[in-house]
Amino acid sequence: AEGYVTFEPYKGAIVKEFTLKELEELYFLRAKFEPIAAAESLKFITPAITAELASLNEQMKKTPNTNVYVQLNIQFHRLLIQDCPWEKLNTIIQNLWTGFPQQTPHLLPNQVQTSIQEHDHIVLAIQSNDYTLACQLLEQHISRAGQHLNQNKKQKK
Repeated sequence: AEGYVTFEPYKGAIVKEFTLKELEELYFLRAKFEPIAAAESLKFITPAITAELASLNEQMKKTPNTNVYVQLNIQFHRLLIQDCPWEKLNTIIQNLWTGFPQQTPHLLPNQVQTSIQEHDHIVLAIQSNDYTLACQLLEQHISRAGQHLNQNKKQKK
């Protein structure tokens, strides 16, 4: 979390505002690294993990609470890569998530619905044992969220 939170007298902890360049880099790296970790993790996928991914996405569909959705989304993404044996890659991804985890639903209109549809496609690919497609879809999912976040931030300037 180094550099993401500062402490100011009489104000307390202040979360850093990311620049467009930082957001672009963050999502680019996530879109490249998470599918690699997912590919390694999916080598160890079980029917129970596949069912849990589907269940998390169903819960996301049903919750009207954005904060609950964000927590479920974080669980979904973590579950996709939890069995990746590459510790350095896991550390890099964890560092990318620190300070700016999957918070796009708070920042982008229609993000929840779009993300749920993309998760559905990822889960279907995993259920079909098409792990290459699942990883491609994951990369597209993260890239799209990053592009929309940057577009939204540009429009607000």
